[in-house]
Amino acid sequence: MEDNEKEPAIITVEGEVSLGSNEISEDFSEGGPIEDEIPKIEQETEEEMIKIRNLEKDYSEELKFKKHQEALELKAVANTFFKSGDYQAACNSYTQALKTCPLCFKPDISILYANRATAKLKLHYTYRESAIEDCTRAISLNPIYVKPRLRRAACYMAAEDGSSYENASEDLRLVLQMEPLNREAISMYKELQEKITERDKKMEEVMGDYVVSY
Repeated sequence: MEDNEKEPAIITVEGEVSLGSNEISEDFSEGGPIEDEIPKIEQETEEEMIKIRNLEKDYSEELKFKKHQEALELKAVANTFFKSGDYQAACNSYTQALKTCPLCFKPDISILYANRATAKLKLHYTYRESAIEDCTRAISLNPIYVKPRLRRAACYMAAEDGSSYENASEDLRLVLQMEPLNREAISMYKELQEKITERDKKMEEVMGDYVVSY
């Protein structure tokens, strides 16, 4: 595939969504769009999730299984939206699945958070911080799950001022510890080192100008 050709979205057999090299939405540049142009998505609140988790304590095993199946169906719908490029609808369906899936199914909840983060990255750059939060939740539920670490690293790398490059480096380092031959992580790490070198060079130039002007 040519470097300037966008790679298609991929749905993996595990029900995870994955991307090619274009992680962050390119529809707008930072500071460009007005607020009304930002696609709105549904997002669960902390209070809402506390209430749901409290209700789950009284669920029978049969009801937990039923809710789990409903969540998987919602995830399948979300994956279809994602594959078609409707990232807004995908985010909303992943949110509904997260509200439905009982906490005892942590691996599935982790995938849902990671999938929603990926959809947010494709939807609009203003959801970058929210995507980082979703990735962090996914990692907390399943620390050996590499996808959210890669997505979170992509978010950190997208910061134009380079302030989060070290965070990206740490995520990629951990991924490569778990999967030394992960091609996406290797490629991202190489790109990151170039970004760090460029950032540091610019900082040196700025400091040099400051010293001269002083």
